Amino acid sequence: MTFAPPALAPAMKRSPGRVPFDPSKYPAAFVRVVDEFHHEMRRHGGRPGEVTNREYTVELEYFFPKSPADTVSASEEATVVLNVSHNKAHQFTKHHFDKAGAKPSVYVALKNDIDAVAKRNHSCPSNTRTLSKNGVEAGQMISEISATLQQLNCVHVHREQIAYAVKFSGRYNGEDFTFRIHFRKDEQYKWKSARTRNVVWEIPQQGIEALHRELFKVVGAPNANVDDLTLHMNELHM
Repeated sequence: MTFAPPALAPAMKRSPGRVPFDPSKYPAAFVRVVDEFHHEMRRHGGRPGEVTNREYTVELEYFFPKSPADTVSASEEATVVLNVSHNKAHQFTKHHFDKAGAKPSVYVALKNDIDAVAKRNHSCPSNTRTLSKNGVEAGQMISEISATLQQLNCVHVHREQIAYAVKFSGRYNGEDFTFRIHFRKDEQYKWKSARTRNVVWEIPQQGIEALHRELFKVVGAPNANVDDLTLHMNELHM
């Protein structure tokens, strides 16, 4: 049975060109995929809002408590939007979260289950959000960086999510540090060459060479040569 959101759900401000989603205008196979996404969003405690679409994208709006302790009321909820894209043949191609779900490391359990649905139904396997030549999923990259900082005995480590980026701060060998890792809107980290800033340093602006060398092994492109680090470090403060 095709999912239909309740009529009384609060409506978000629609993006230009968006209209209410009409399942009858789409093939049954694509509607089934959308229904699977709905199922996971509801299973994780989401309260459905509007479902709209524009060319090649269906937008699923859900409301989630801002924290497990929050009561479920409109004023204490965060809006999470799941964008489901398709090609001209109405085959599912990709998905990404928006609004409160855009930050890479929030709603991790939900995103893992949504990713599982996507992988089961993907019409373009080479573009799935897994470790590949094109990028790496945000949660995986964040976990690897956190593990590296722990192995290096960094202390007072703090992690902060900002839109499409994660900021790490702490102390390494008695020296304070802060750096950012940026992600694309679809929550993939895009590998860059050794000549490009993979780690954006804030404190100190020139970076900490020993720490950066280890981080470079995590965030550097698969074929990047760590011997290029001297050039890379020289470019950090440019």
